[in-house]
Amino acid sequence: MLKSQKYSRFTNLVILLVALSLLPACEGLQDPMKDRETGDDINLLIVDFNFFKTHITVNVLDATSNQRVEVPVTLTFSGKNGDDIVTYSGNKKPFFEVLNGRMELTVDPGKVPSPNNPVTFGVKAEAEGFQIATVTETYLSEGNKVVDIFLSKETDGNDGQIGGDVEIGDGDTSIVFGIARNYALKSASVESPAWKVQYSMSLQNFLKLKDENGNLLFASSAEFLEAYNANKEGFLYMETTTFNNHPSRSDVLEQNGTTSQVILQVLETGTITGMVVGGVRVGQFNGAIMTAACSWTSGEEPDTWGFAAYAEDRWLLLGKNGTFSSLPYSYTLISALAADLCQSGAVISFNAGFQSGFSITADVLDVNGKFIYTQYFTGNFPASFTLENVPSMAAKMVFRDNNPSFKPIPDLDLASLCSGNHSVTVLPQDGYSGYQMVLKAFCPDNLTIAVAPTYSGEYRLAGTEDPWQKGFMQGGILNLLGQPDKEYEYRLLWENDWEITHFFTTFNEDGSYPYESDSHITSERLPDGRTRILISHTFRQKVCDTLNW
Repeated sequence: MLKSQKYSRFTNLVILLVALSLLPACEGLQDPMKDRETGDDINLLIVDFNFFKTHITVNVLDATSNQRVEVPVTLTFSGKNGDDIVTYSGNKKPFFEVLNGRMELTVDPGKVPSPNNPVTFGVKAEAEGFQIATVTETYLSEGNKVVDIFLSKETDGNDGQIGGDVEIGDGDTSIVFGIARNYALKSASVESPAWKVQYSMSLQNFLKLKDENGNLLFASSAEFLEAYNANKEGFLYMETTTFNNHPSRSDVLEQNGTTSQVILQVLETGTITGMVVGGVRVGQFNGAIMTAACSWTSGEEPDTWGFAAYAEDRWLLLGKNGTFSSLPYSYTLISALAADLCQSGAVISFNAGFQSGFSITADVLDVNGKFIYTQYFTGNFPASFTLENVPSMAAKMVFRDNNPSFKPIPDLDLASLCSGNHSVTVLPQDGYSGYQMVLKAFCPDNLTIAVAPTYSGEYRLAGTEDPWQKGFMQGGILNLLGQPDKEYEYRLLWENDWEITHFFTTFNEDGSYPYESDSHITSERLPDGRTRILISHTFRQKVCDTLNW
């Protein structure tokens, strides 16, 4: 198991097995290099990261805008396999700092996920000015994985007040807070919730409350009731902030001692920030106990829902009631889809009449059009994917139109997410041609070592606001579609540094490359008519330093 050290001996062994060492002189990945001082040929060692089989892209997104969070974010991994999440330099850290809203990580190659031995871990994301968010990931197979973590800005919360009343029962008097007033939803996309949280405190407990100076609010029940009856309107209220912008996803839930994979949604996170009685702010509960209770108010009530707390790599369902004895008081409400989840589901195959890498995203909806979860597909055409941990239900996959080089993909109806084989045909946009990019990334201080990345990168037309099109590079090779006679930029994220190279899709008639570049770029025609773009690029980032080269 990898802890806080590098792969040292393991990496050296892999280099011997997978590197192309003592290479003869020829074009492409087998170029010899010239000694800068003598001009003599020197041998080149090319290292690949192909011993990492499970690649993880972590996206930290603003829950309101769905854009990447640009402030620094701290990621902490926990649970069964929390210590097995490492960087591509083989480092396990107590926490990972994310500066760009995204990080590329991987799983210790000694941990091979399978249905009988899944890789499971929790991720906590923390950033200044945002609510903390936690999710659980469970992998049953190797491959390219995506973790989306949505953070809510503290300023995006729905602020309001919950009014209080006195309820007198059979010999029992309680103060109940449950009437929402002065409440406004800041996000137009968020509907009024179908649930409510109500709070109550016995009169005996209520009389223990003190103000901010440590003085009791009331000396007796008679004094309190006299003041309350004289001015009931607005006499009692609590100040709240709630967030309801959390999408559902596959997660892990423990209920009554049983743990299961579920489609889980955080319905609401909220905080009772203060309580005011007769214009005086409560400063201390002084041993008083308040009860919180949630109830469903409209629509069909979920079979599984209630208060929950996160623990290591799972959510713990706490029930529909809870107590607290101080402010501020924070809570989380969750619901879980009742349908059973199958480990191995339907097979989705992507085909195209061209060679290209791809990253295709689909939102999965139920038959009523309600969002269930987001599914990612990353690979090279043709490729097939078996859905994992999906509910046994009919669904529709709505493919996002975020790949500029592909025509929009029609929706895909599935009779069941758990079974069936489905074929999806992807068509190129008009005016696009096929290219193959071959990247050698050199170490700045040691040009005898080059990296041929098996790594997730992105490309787009230079100087545009087009969405970055993700492509998974294998052994330094990326097949892609591009527009002829255009400039493209390609970027790789190494920890928190973007390494960017530019290239043109303009070539001489013989296939040679006509431009000068910061990178050494040549080109040639492939037998299938495509153009191969060979890029030798010297990293400006500290990739090689972290690998001790």
